[in-house]
Amino acid sequence: MEYVVDGRHPQASDDNAGTVERPFRTIDRAAQVARAGDAVLVKAGLYREAVRLRNSGTPGAPITFAADPAGSVVVTGADVITGWERMSGQAPIYRVAWPHQFIINHVDGKPIEYHPFGTSWGNEPRWGRAEQVIVDGRQLVPAVDFDALLAAWEERPAPSIPEAASIPDPADPATWYGVFAVDTTQKELYVWLADGSDPSGHHVEASTRALIFGVNPRQKRDGVQHVRVRGFIFRYGATFPQR
Repeated sequence: MEYVVDGRHPQASDDNAGTVERPFRTIDRAAQVARAGDAVLVKAGLYREAVRLRNSGTPGAPITFAADPAGSVVVTGADVITGWERMSGQAPIYRVAWPHQFIINHVDGKPIEYHPFGTSWGNEPRWGRAEQVIVDGRQLVPAVDFDALLAAWEERPAPSIPEAASIPDPADPATWYGVFAVDTTQKELYVWLADGSDPSGHHVEASTRALIFGVNPRQKRDGVQHVRVRGFIFRYGATFPQR
């Protein structure tokens, strides 16, 4: 059986049968119904979804997911963020509601959002978090919290937030775009763009999904077998660097 996914098709719906004329809207819907020997053909487009694989193929009859054409399908863990509000004070820092929380573990009943134990993995309250913020296609640098974000603005034009050689140079406005922080207690996301502009005038995305294609091993311990995936681009999953 061949199923077709085409999010841009005017008749696309997950209530369809998944044919060329009546395609599915999401890849996840195809993943629900595909069985051993089936093929899922995904047409070009941007798919903001989590594709959870449920079923296994067999050695002689794998399940195949293929982008048509190869390289034209992007599955992203990020959503567009709007509704920015400037905070009081001189700093051009903007905030927006942020209900998302990504948990790596629980210790004594407390949710852990980064690896905190001082082992060889390190204590990484900033780089060890899962969130990402992307403005006009360019990733921002994380700050550990709002106070660190404000301190970065006060240190302008060359804040000390970026510490790794791989991070864009804050003294070079051609490569450095801004800083963000999250507060999952206050449920807010904060952004300061390097040029001081309002994020509302930009295309802002932030990672809202930890799993974008695959299997959550805590939900499906045995995983899936004999699934082939070809031609996809995956980006901006809210996944922990430690994993």
